Amino acid sequence: MGTLLDRIAGRSPIGVDSSPFIYYFERNPDWFPIVVDLFVRAGNQSENIVLSTSGITLAEVLVMPIRAKRADLYEQYTSFFFNAPFVKLFEVSNVVLLGAAALRATYGLRAADAIQISSCIENGCEIFVTNDKRLQKVTEIEVIVLADCDPSAQTNE
Repeated sequence: MGTLLDRIAGRSPIGVDSSPFIYYFERNPDWFPIVVDLFVRAGNQSENIVLSTSGITLAEVLVMPIRAKRADLYEQYTSFFFNAPFVKLFEVSNVVLLGAAALRATYGLRAADAIQISSCIENGCEIFVTNDKRLQKVTEIEVIVLADCDPSAQTNE
C-alpha cells in the first residue's frame, strides 16, 4: 500500500488527474490528507517534483467555481495552473489525440480519461495519480489510485 509520497518517490514528472487537484484546493475531508503532502513537496523547489496534467483538468476543475459563482476559487485555480513553476499544463495535441483514441479502443476509457493519460504518456510521465480505479487497467503508464494509498503516515497542513 504505502503513502502517496512513498509511491511517487524519485519520479518526476508526475501525471495527475483532475481529482487530486480538486481534493487539494477544495480541502476534501476524505482525500485532502492524502494529497496535501504531494502539493506541499512539489511547491518546495528543492524537491524537483513537477505535477503534469492536460488542459482537460483546467476545464474540469473550473466547473464548480463557475457554477457556485466562487470567483475566489476560480482565481486560485487559474493562478495555480498558469503560474506555479512546478505545474505543467499540457496542450492537447494531435499526437495526444491519436494516443487517446488507441487507449479508448484498447481499454474502453472515456474520452477525457484517455486524453489525460495520453497527454501524460506523450510528455514523459512514468506515473499517473488518480482516484479512478477503472484506469488501473492501463498498462502503458503506472496508475496510482489514491484509495490504495495509506493515509496514516501523511501529514496535515
